[in-house]
Amino acid sequence: MVSPEHRYVSGECEEVWADIRHLGPVPAGLASDVDAVAMETMRRVLRHVRRIVDGARSLGFTPAFPEFGPHLEPTDDDRRDVVRLDQQSGGLPAALRACMSVVGAVDLSGDCPPLKLYYYDPEWDENEIPIYPDPLALPSVRQLRDVWDVYYQPGESFRFDFAPDDIHKANTSGDVQVMVLPSLLADPVIENVRGRAEITLVEYLRLSVAWGGCPGWRFAPEHSPAALEPLRAAPEF
Repeated sequence: MVSPEHRYVSGECEEVWADIRHLGPVPAGLASDVDAVAMETMRRVLRHVRRIVDGARSLGFTPAFPEFGPHLEPTDDDRRDVVRLDQQSGGLPAALRACMSVVGAVDLSGDCPPLKLYYYDPEWDENEIPIYPDPLALPSVRQLRDVWDVYYQPGESFRFDFAPDDIHKANTSGDVQVMVLPSLLADPVIENVRGRAEITLVEYLRLSVAWGGCPGWRFAPEHSPAALEPLRAAPEF
């Protein structure tokens, strides 16, 4: 039998993740295979994140919160925290564990006029822009650890504030994108992503990479900034 990891690296990326999602809670006998796919997925995501961040910086991107972004790669302590929280919680999704262990924290909220990204320095009229760009944001394990240690009650589900929603990322009062934890699903749903009620973490990352880190532009591609095009790529994960 061909392993999921072998199928994945052979090019069946979407098919393998579809099969993994159909498993529901990951059976113990398949956990190592699923983890291998998740880790390889996030290694590929990391390459795209580095590329997009470098491209945005070359365009004059200024992060809204320099202490958190635009990209903080995980430390060995972060990876140990992922293991600890996975064990203590009863299970973190494989894709989330891999993302926090390999990719780390990402926050593309900020100001970059060539990309029509604005946070502290708005230069656009709300009547002239058709959408909010929804710049990619991924939490660090430290963010999860800080809220988990304070609020989590054993045996209860926990609604983790995964990221601000697209409106909040533009420094306007909005909501948050949420992930329900703990979960034995490999690829968890992110709630409150505009226009994609059931989008999973891997699917959202694919969408983000395809739109150069600003997936909100999919709602009005004809208005997307020209500077975004070099940052876009076909996701190979």
